[in-house]
Amino acid sequence: MIHGTDPVVADVIFGGGGKYFHGQKGGKSLNGTDYYNAYSKELGYKIVYDGDGLLNYKGNETLLGIFHSGIMDVWLYRNVYKAEPQSDRL
Repeated sequence: MIHGTDPVVADVIFGGGGKYFHGQKGGKSLNGTDYYNAYSKELGYKIVYDGDGLLNYKGNETLLGIFHSGIMDVWLYRNVYKAEPQSDRL
């Protein structure tokens, strides 16, 4: 179970830090836990990994969007990389 016996279930969670969600090679999740699987199977989240997945999402399930393997520097993408297609779409 994720975070104890009575976890808070948000409707939408977006962010970065994908390497902390899986225990595969290069991953850094706690105890090798596959949190993508845990959020999907245990809590019923639909998971998207990029802007295309988000734009194609048409459901009403709870949604987990992890868009970067590390931290997401929002200021940098909004102010420096404005011309990048992905930053314009999200």
